[in-house]
Amino acid sequence: MLFLPDLLNRHELFLALNGLDQRNSKFGEIKESIINHGTDAFLRMERIRALNDLILGEFDLFADQMSLRGEEVIVFASRSMGALLMEISPFLATLRILQNKTLALISAQESVSLPSSMSDFCKKVERYRINSDVRELILMYWESSGKHVKFYRDIDQHDFDKTELISRYFIRIAPEPITYVEIPDYQKILKKSEFTYENKINALEFFDEAGFQIHSLIEAISTSYGAEQKLHADSIRLGQLGDLTPWRYRTLAVMLENKMERRGEENAMNIGAIRLDQNEEGKPVLQRMFLSEDKLGQAKILYGIR
Repeated sequence: MLFLPDLLNRHELFLALNGLDQRNSKFGEIKESIINHGTDAFLRMERIRALNDLILGEFDLFADQMSLRGEEVIVFASRSMGALLMEISPFLATLRILQNKTLALISAQESVSLPSSMSDFCKKVERYRINSDVRELILMYWESSGKHVKFYRDIDQHDFDKTELISRYFIRIAPEPITYVEIPDYQKILKKSEFTYENKINALEFFDEAGFQIHSLIEAISTSYGAEQKLHADSIRLGQLGDLTPWRYRTLAVMLENKMERRGEENAMNIGAIRLDQNEEGKPVLQRMFLSEDKLGQAKILYGIR
C-alpha cells in the first residue's frame, strides 16, 4: 500500500521509481518500502521546517527585549526547539534505511547478491558486478552525502550519548536570525574524543540536503534502468485480511480522503471516502461515500474547521 500519493505527486517524489517495471513480487515489495520510507523522510523534513518557522517566531516575540550586541549565537530553548531536536534521530534512521533499501532494489533488479549495507558495498565495490552507471551513481552519492549520513547515524545509535547531536542548539543572530543546531565535523574513523566543530555544520541545512541527495540517487538509478516517470495512484492492501471465504456481502476496506482545496478566497476541506465491499460471489464492489449534514458538522469539529 502507498500512503499519501497526492503528496508524492504534488512534490514530484519518486516518480521515476514508481515507473520502474516490477519484475517480481519481492521487487514490488522493496519498491513500495522505499516509497513509504521516503514519504516518512519527507514528512519529517516538513515538520522540521514548520518547527523552524515556529522557533524563529517565538524568538522574535522577545527579541526587542534582548541585549544582543552582535553576539554570533545565543542558546534558545522552547517546546518547539525540543520537538525539532526529537526529529533528528528518526530522520537519520530513515535515511540510513533508504540507503540500504536502495541496494536491495538493485539486487532484485539485476538478480545479483549484494551486501545489506551501502557502506559495506562501497568498501569493496570492485567485487560486485552491477550496471556500471549505477555503480558510479552510488559511489558519487556516498562520497558527497551518504558517508556523512552514516557518520551521524552511528553517533546517534551506537556507543555515543544521544545528546551528541542535540546538545548544541542556538539561534544564530547574524546576518539574520536562523535556527542553528550544530553537529560535529565528519570523521573518517569515528572518535568522540576528537570531535570538532570547525566547519559550523547546521543540522537543518545538512538534513535538507541529505534528503534531496538520497531521493536524487534513487530517481537516477531508476532512470538508468530505463524507467519513465509515473504518477502515484491510491492503493490499498487486502492481503492482511487473510482468507475471505465464505463469500458474503460485507465491507472489506475504507479509504478516506480529506483534501484541503482553495475555493475563491477561502480554504475548504473536501472530505469523502471509498468503501470496498465483497459481494456474495466474492467479487469487489466499490462505493463512494459522502457525509450527511450531521456528520459534516462532526467532521468540522474533528478537523478544527470553523
